[in-house]
Amino acid sequence: MKTPAAPERGADAPLFALPFIAALQPLAVDDVLLAAVQEQDGAARLRVQRIREGGVAELHASPTLGAVVLVAGAAHLAIVAASGVSVLCRRSGAVVAYLPLRGVAAAAFDAGGHLWLLRERTLYRAPARDFGEPVVVDTEILAFTTAHGACLGLRLGRDGGLALVEPGAPGAAERATGIAAGALHAMRVDLCVAAEVAHVMVQPRLHAGIHATLLHRYDLGRAARLPSVRLPALRHLGVRRLKMQAWHGGAILTLAEAAGEMALCLLEPRDEQVRPVGPAGCEALDFASDAESCTAACLVVDTARPGGARDLVILDGAGAGLTPVRRHRGVAAAFGMASGGTVFLREVPGGFDLCRDGVDPPAPLASWRDRAAVPGLEVWSAAADGQGWDRRGAASPARLQRAGRSGGRPVPRVAFLPGLHKLPTAGLQSNLLQEFIRRVLATLEADGYACAAVQLPGSAGRGRSYRERAPLDDPDALAEQTRRALVAFIDEEPGPLAVLSSSLGALGLSRALEKIDTELACVLISPLYSAAAIGLPSADERGIGELRSGRCDVLVIHGSADEVAPHAQSVEYTSGPQAARRRLVTLDGEGHIYARWDSWLQAAAEIRAFLAATLRERPATERVA
Repeated sequence: MKTPAAPERGADAPLFALPFIAALQPLAVDDVLLAAVQEQDGAARLRVQRIREGGVAELHASPTLGAVVLVAGAAHLAIVAASGVSVLCRRSGAVVAYLPLRGVAAAAFDAGGHLWLLRERTLYRAPARDFGEPVVVDTEILAFTTAHGACLGLRLGRDGGLALVEPGAPGAAERATGIAAGALHAMRVDLCVAAEVAHVMVQPRLHAGIHATLLHRYDLGRAARLPSVRLPALRHLGVRRLKMQAWHGGAILTLAEAAGEMALCLLEPRDEQVRPVGPAGCEALDFASDAESCTAACLVVDTARPGGARDLVILDGAGAGLTPVRRHRGVAAAFGMASGGTVFLREVPGGFDLCRDGVDPPAPLASWRDRAAVPGLEVWSAAADGQGWDRRGAASPARLQRAGRSGGRPVPRVAFLPGLHKLPTAGLQSNLLQEFIRRVLATLEADGYACAAVQLPGSAGRGRSYRERAPLDDPDALAEQTRRALVAFIDEEPGPLAVLSSSLGALGLSRALEKIDTELACVLISPLYSAAAIGLPSADERGIGELRSGRCDVLVIHGSADEVAPHAQSVEYTSGPQAARRRLVTLDGEGHIYARWDSWLQAAAEIRAFLAATLRERPATERVA
């Protein structure tokens, strides 16, 4: 399968001619479900396709963009999208039922073929006979699993602690675990069962180096609690949700910090601490496993070349520990495992291929290309010694041509501060907002701007030198950290400069502007102005409207229904004493990540128009002492 050739990158080029992969779920090594945002005929849609050697079949298409979960059962498939849940026959792909449930966070089939759905704390059961009207089974479920056939749920018990229960089972009684509930409003709770041991992971909703993750264990057979395990507080923001998967012998696999790096770790039933089992000299980003075949796959970056390409390491767990057996270079962030077979996306020039581990010859199952694709952005990162900044990324042909035509005049530049400290890459990301911004930057490159990403401390997957804790609870420290990055960028070369940031990246930028007496153009997308808005402690008691922005013009783009960063804060920010140099564009009805394609187009047009009107008219940005 190949994407039609796209026009040259520019104002009229499709932003998503090369699709954004939202989810990948292998049914077998040669049978894959793929959810992607792709633009055709001037509009982007969320499409779910089934890719096999015999061809490609489209199973689902929706104009509503956003997160999607693909669930495979023995006889049926489920597509959990923002607008609802579609149930399909696994063999034919025909739609069996549509359930108009919005906001479903988790879904799974049990051994009887029934579909279980969790929305907030309400657990639904859709019967296998026709998947008709889902039945509410429980309204206090925090997490559930069907890994052992029946549904096992975790809920708040009558004693105020956490309890296990079999939802919907006749005469089922809750089992008190002795695990304290704690402040669950600020935590995520996950449940995994390995053999007869239930593992309950309680982790912060946002990892910021403040709160540790706790792993509680309960022996179901002996009805006894096992010692809990404390995982170190993650110092970065890149891993937004740790996961755990059952392994053989009652053990589980998870990610945890070991010797200062994120690593794939094993926790045996009798152990009281996790043990690193992944490849040495690497930082783990994600993993998948299959306990039945004793096989795991771990996405890593080499700590000796921080910021380099990601690799997928295949591990054999038949013996003691896990032994690396194969390594695939240049792998994107989407991969999965089914029946011991691994399917992954490999980055190639101008696109990516859907590949299979262990298949000889290694012909891709599918390919995507965009002849107008722009090479990866130049990236600035904190130097290993903490002094200065390292720069990587080759200059694109368009940038070299532009430099030759400039006649020595400074080229206008755009610096991007990623939200949640995630770097946009030429590969794939799990965050549609970050991917959209990366593609807008590619368009700006063709418009004549020199674009680069500025990586602050606190980033994930980039080696030890970038694993400092992001001081979200200290606004002054965060502002100073951001200011140093911008000053280094300003001092490197003259020229009009714009700074673009989104989500949590705006927290440091909005305060750093107070400390920089330099003329800049700033764009804030779905911005957060206060750590308190996401439940973190904050020492800043000033009103948001009191934040100064010096000699900067600021464009703010914000959805009116943002569930993460309150839109009212942007209203306050653009109504303060410096309102004359700030402008708010409100996208009606949109959340933190926009669901309508016309909203993305409007945001892109506003950014390009703002930069054309402000940045090109500015004098060369003065160097900062």
